[in-house]
Amino acid sequence: MTTRLKLLTISLSLVAASCSNYREDHSILLESPGSPERYSSKLTNSLSSEDASEMTYVINSYFEEGGKKYVTVKVFGDGIRAEIPLLINKDESLAGVIRTKGVSYQGAELRGLQLAKVADPVAKFGIADVDWILD
Repeated sequence: MTTRLKLLTISLSLVAASCSNYREDHSILLESPGSPERYSSKLTNSLSSEDASEMTYVINSYFEEGGKKYVTVKVFGDGIRAEIPLLINKDESLAGVIRTKGVSYQGAELRGLQLAKVADPVAKFGIADVDWILD
């Protein structure tokens, strides 16, 4: 009887662990070892390269500053765990996010995200386009 109980407990633990959703797995951002400047440089280089399309982008929040619209996005990739602001360049690409001011979009993944470098005091990159939002 105790062996069955142990097996049941282990099985339930494995099921619970495997059923955790995407947002729970990535709710904590990890800091990179080494200097913040080197990590920031690595992030900028990664977002500027073709590897940017292989990264995962998850909306964390929406905000407006100086008449411009932004989303804060969690970025996950090979050795990258960061949270960055992105300038919304084209309102139609994130119309729902803008209309609701980000309410109910927290944790949504931006698929097919295309970034562009911007000269902006808040964000280094802007959203050029996005294929769809996976909520």
